[in-house]
Amino acid sequence: MGELDTKAEIELRKLENDGQILFENQNYEEAREKYSALIAATDVEDPHILLKRARCHMNLNDYQSAYADAKHAYKINPKSLEACILCGQASTQILLFEEALNYFNDGLKIDPKNKTITLNLKNLHSKILSDYNEKGKGAETTYSAVKFCTQDPYPGDSDLLNLEYEILAKKYKIPSEDKVNFDAVNKEEAAKHAALAFRLRNQDLSSAIHQCTLALSNEPPNLIYRQLRADMYLEKGDHVKALSDMWAIPKQNRGPDIWKAGGKVLMSLELPISAEFWFRRATKLSKEGDDEAAMLFQQVRVDRLYRPLTAGYPVKVEFKQFGRGVYATEDIKEGDIAFVDSPVVRAMISNPEHKIEACSHCARSLLTAAQYFGDALETMTEEEKELVNIHWPDVTPIYCDDCRRVKYCSDDCRLEAWDLYHQIICPKLNPASSELYDLLDNEGWGIRDDGTKGEIWGGHYSLMILANIWASIIMEAKRLMITDGATTATVTHWAKAKAPYRRFIAYGTTSAISRMPHMLPVFRRVFKNSGHEGVVFNVTEEEFNGRYYQATCNLQEFSARSTPYHAFMKKLSTDLRGFQMIKYLEKSPPYAGFCGMFPLHACLNHSCCNNVEIRDGDCNGTPGVNVVAKRFIKTGEELFTSYIDNKLSRNIRRAWLYKSFNFWCQCPQCTFEGEDKKECTNCNAKSESEKAFPCCSKCKRAWYCSVKCQKEAWRRGHKNICSKQKSGTA
Repeated sequence: MGELDTKAEIELRKLENDGQILFENQNYEEAREKYSALIAATDVEDPHILLKRARCHMNLNDYQSAYADAKHAYKINPKSLEACILCGQASTQILLFEEALNYFNDGLKIDPKNKTITLNLKNLHSKILSDYNEKGKGAETTYSAVKFCTQDPYPGDSDLLNLEYEILAKKYKIPSEDKVNFDAVNKEEAAKHAALAFRLRNQDLSSAIHQCTLALSNEPPNLIYRQLRADMYLEKGDHVKALSDMWAIPKQNRGPDIWKAGGKVLMSLELPISAEFWFRRATKLSKEGDDEAAMLFQQVRVDRLYRPLTAGYPVKVEFKQFGRGVYATEDIKEGDIAFVDSPVVRAMISNPEHKIEACSHCARSLLTAAQYFGDALETMTEEEKELVNIHWPDVTPIYCDDCRRVKYCSDDCRLEAWDLYHQIICPKLNPASSELYDLLDNEGWGIRDDGTKGEIWGGHYSLMILANIWASIIMEAKRLMITDGATTATVTHWAKAKAPYRRFIAYGTTSAISRMPHMLPVFRRVFKNSGHEGVVFNVTEEEFNGRYYQATCNLQEFSARSTPYHAFMKKLSTDLRGFQMIKYLEKSPPYAGFCGMFPLHACLNHSCCNNVEIRDGDCNGTPGVNVVAKRFIKTGEELFTSYIDNKLSRNIRRAWLYKSFNFWCQCPQCTFEGEDKKECTNCNAKSESEKAFPCCSKCKRAWYCSVKCQKEAWRRGHKNICSKQKSGTA
C-alpha cells in the first residue's frame, strides 16, 4: 500500500514539475491542463496549485477562471499575499472594482510596502477611469427614471379596482345615476349658454358653471360642454363633480388631458388603483417627450407600495426625476433613527477566518462561550467556569428534523422557515438540493457537469439568497393555488408570489450565466421538481440573470446587534462574583455576518456626502438594520446613503459609480470638489502655465483660478462639503 502511495505521490510531483516547466516556457494552455489534472487527482485543494493555475488563466486572458481559482485559494488561506494580489488582478479585469480594492488592501495589511500591489492599485484606478474623460464631464440633464419603469398592473389590482369603483358609486355617486333625456336637444339654446359660460369664466366661476349646466341640459351629448364644465369644477376645487363629468365622457373620446386630470382627482380621493388606470391611459395617449402622466403614475404607485412600510417613521418614499427616494416628513436630529427595516430574504455570509454559528432564518447569533473565550476557557478557575456555565445563554442549535443541514435558534424559526421556503430546498424532500449545501460547504466549488473540479458558484454573496427567493416564490404560489382550490398554479398565482420582489431594481453589465455557466444547471435541477404536484418552476436564463442582479444591486450586510455575549454581560452584572471575569471580557464579540434585501432601505439613493448611515438593528424583534441620521436632516430633505468609499478621489468615485450602477454622481461633493489642479473647480478655466491653481486650504480638494471664483464656489455650496468627514460604504 505504501508503495502505491509513493507511486501516486511521484506522479503528482511530476504533474506539478511538468506544469512549472510548461509555464516557464510560456506554454500556458498545456501548463493549465497539467495543473487541472493535478487538482482533479487530489481530494483536498492545494492553494499553491490553485494559484499556479490561476496564473495560467491570467496569461490566457481567462480572467473569470483566474478569479475563481485565486478566490478559492484566498478562502483556504486568507493570509496568502500571492492570493490577495491575484484576486485583485483578476477582479480588476472583470470590473469587480470593490472586490479588487478589498483584496489589494488585504495584501497591504500583510506587506504594507509591496510594490506589486502599489502598481496594481494604479492599474485599478486606470481601469475605473477608462472612458471617464469622454463621458464623465457632461451633466446628466436628460436622464429620467420614469422611462425605465413599468406600468404593469400588480396581481390582484383588478379586484382592488372593482372595490374602488364600488366606493365611487356608493360614496360619490360616480357614474351619475341622473337620467338624461337625449331626445330634448336644443343646440342653439345650448350654444348661447355655453358662450355666456366662456365670458363669465374669469369673472364669476359659479355663474359660468351654472350657464354650462344649462348648455348641457339643452344638449346632453355635447362633449365639449361636458369637458368645459369639468375644467371649471376643477378650478373651483369641486373635484368630485369634475370627475363625474369626465367619467361621463366616453373612453374613446377622452384625450390625454382628461385622463390625466381624472387621475389627479382619483389620486386626491386616495383611490390609487383607479388613479393608476387613468394615468396609464394618459401615458399611452401623451406625445413623445411628455412624461407628466408617466411620472404621476409612478408617484401613485410608489406611495401605495411604500406608505405602509414608512408608517410610524418620519420619512416617506417619493418618485422624482431620478426615481424613488426617501424623504424626511419632519426634522430628524443627528443620531436619531430615521427608520428600521427587515429583510425579505437573507443568507449567511461565509467568513473563512472565523465561523460563528447563527440561525439561518432570523440571523440571531449562536455564539458559544468556547468561541468567545477560546483557550482562556481552559485556564479559568472552577468558579469562573461556573459563572460561564450559569450565565452564558444556551445556544444549542435546533436542526431541521429531516435534513440536519440547517440550524435554527428556536423551534419557532424552524417551523416558520419550513412553511415559508425550506421544505422546497430540504435535501430529505428534494435530494437535488444537496448540491446547494455541498457548494456552501466548499466555498462554491464542486464537480461540474463536465466532470471537472472547479468553481460553480462565483457570486460575491451566498447562493442561498437566490435559492431562498425561488423557494419562497414556489411556496407562496402553492399556498395561493390551494386557497383557490386549483390543481395547478396559474399565471396569476405566480405573479402574486413574485410581487414582493418587484420592488427591487436590477442592473448589470455582463451576463451572470457567462460568469458562472455551471450554476444554472444546478438551480434547474433543484427547482425542476419542487415536490409539490401542480407547482412547476423553471429557472430560465432571464430569471437567473434578473434575480442575480436584483441581489447584487440591493443586498446590505448586517448582523444581530445583540449576541449571546451581550446576554452574558447583562446576567453577569447581577452577580457579585462577576468582577473576576472582567479580565476575560476585553475583546468585542465576533459577529455572524448576513446579507439581506431590505425593501425600504433599497429606496435610499447615493450621495458621496451621505446624511444617513446603516447600522445593525432590530425590526419586529429580529435582526435588521437601523438607518441613522449622520447630521441634522430638515423636513423635505432626501435621505442619502453611500454606495462606495467616499474617501476616494472625485474622478475615481464618479467613474466607479457609473461602471457599477450606471449613473454619474452629481451630489454636492462631486459638484464642488475638483479633480485637476490645473483646472478651476468653479469656472473650468485652464491654467495657462504648468503651475497648479491654489487649492482650498481646508479640504485641499478644490482649485481656483481667482479669489472671486473661490468665494463664489463657497457661497454656491463648497462650504457645505468642505472638510466634511468622509465615510466608507454604509
